[in-house]
Amino acid sequence: QFIEYFSVSNVAAGTPKAVDMSFEWLDADGAIIASTDSITIHVVKEEKLVIDESMTGVVIADADLILKAAPGKAEDAQTVADIKGLFKNPANQIVIEKNGQELTDADVVGTGCVIKLLSADGTIADSLTVVLKGDVKGIGYTSIGSLVKMSGHITGGARLDGAYLKAADMNGNGNVSIGDIVLASNLIVA
Repeated sequence: QFIEYFSVSNVAAGTPKAVDMSFEWLDADGAIIASTDSITIHVVKEEKLVIDESMTGVVIADADLILKAAPGKAEDAQTVADIKGLFKNPANQIVIEKNGQELTDADVVGTGCVIKLLSADGTIADSLTVVLKGDVKGIGYTSIGSLVKMSGHITGGARLDGAYLKAADMNGNGNVSIGDIVLASNLIVA
């Protein structure tokens, strides 16, 4: 049985790098019992969106970028440029879309927006959906409209799902309740 572990440095993410290797199998006394000719292995480093660890209140979980609390005012909402700044990845490799349309650096990012990391060849290497706690309308901040949508979910009038359901669950207990509405309303009056 033979297992070879190796690491390759200087591999750009998403770019294949050829590595030439040959192997020798030795017996207990160190004598060569088998060998291979040179073989070429193509290594591709996986690309992922990586958060700058100095950022607080930001978590990646289950293909979502979760931001702890949406501001309560439109003027305090985060822009595409702000969100790109959360990542270690080069900003020119990150695209943020809302409803399939690419946003500009000045546009506001809200719940439901999709952050995409592009490979050198332009293909999508990784993606995350934005969940901004309290922003149930997807507008980038907590609003009265978000509270209304949360109430509708609780009463069964208009069920929330996906990122919007996660945004409504302010306390993270897996349910949307009046307590979540109170927490979200506190963001508006803060």
